[in-house]
Amino acid sequence: MHPFFCIAVVMTVLQLSESQRITHFTACMQGDKLRLDCRYENKTANLLRYEFTLTKDREELIASTLQINFFSQRYHDRASVNVSRNLVLLYINKYGPLDKGTYGCRLQIDNDYTDKQVSTVKVMKDYLERCCGNSLLNSVPCLLFLLLLPLLQAVDIV
Repeated sequence: MHPFFCIAVVMTVLQLSESQRITHFTACMQGDKLRLDCRYENKTANLLRYEFTLTKDREELIASTLQINFFSQRYHDRASVNVSRNLVLLYINKYGPLDKGTYGCRLQIDNDYTDKQVSTVKVMKDYLERCCGNSLLNSVPCLLFLLLLPLLQAVDIV
């Protein structure tokens, strides 16, 4: 086998091991806000760019940094994005029936060896779970239930 071929294969494997990928894309309700969590695995310090879309009859771009800091006219006042290491959050305030559909998260890291990573989640308001466990206020009911569970079992309620 030619040594240059071996080096090319090793370099390709090393490049792919340094890339990013979307690990989870989930939706939940936080009060009257829809929260979309786009979690990703990132092994570089390169600049992350994102794009969120909503598809019903056609695809509508909500927010993007793939296109220069774009917010759609419809969501301009209602949508906000928070970016942290391994997580991009999209919040849509005053979520209503017109906002249901299939949401997409597209990530791209500059100088990454993989193409854009894309994931989708179907969102229907009646079937959304409440966001829980990300802040102390959201986790208090869950914690209270766990603390009261032995008492409820002792009284044969559960």
